[in-house]
Amino acid sequence: MINMKWNVPKLREMMVEEINNHLGMAYNFGGFGEPIDHGLDCSGLAMRALWSAGFNLRDRTAYSLWMLFRECVIPRQEAEPGDLYFYGRPVNHVMVCYRKWNDKYRMLAGACSGNSSTKTLDEAWRRVAYVKIVRDTYWSNNLVGVVNPFKLNEGGK
Repeated sequence: MINMKWNVPKLREMMVEEINNHLGMAYNFGGFGEPIDHGLDCSGLAMRALWSAGFNLRDRTAYSLWMLFRECVIPRQEAEPGDLYFYGRPVNHVMVCYRKWNDKYRMLAGACSGNSSTKTLDEAWRRVAYVKIVRDTYWSNNLVGVVNPFKLNEGGK
């Protein structure tokens, strides 16, 4: 998956830098930010952040990312930048931990407020659907789990 000899704190910084490159980008259902003006969705942002840290993954949905990383669940209070938050039953949304606010709260980055009908830039702007930063209390009643993707090579827990 990734070379664990790499500096994980630096990889987490690279993930945040990748997110910074996409802040304000329009939500586009199924989008991966290629070409850049076509927008991206929640899993597209998560994939771009993971790719920037050296994860060699194919295009995935929020659900398939959850299935891949579900053995790497950590307590929400331990989340660090680069960790993934999964939402919905079944999982249908993913966000990336962007910054620790304090010991209790985190700031998350995600492509939010869109849905499967958000396929044009005009529709994205009408819905106020774009890559943004929110508190980790966002949609908290639908939180399924928080994962540390760097635990994958350790066999999860």
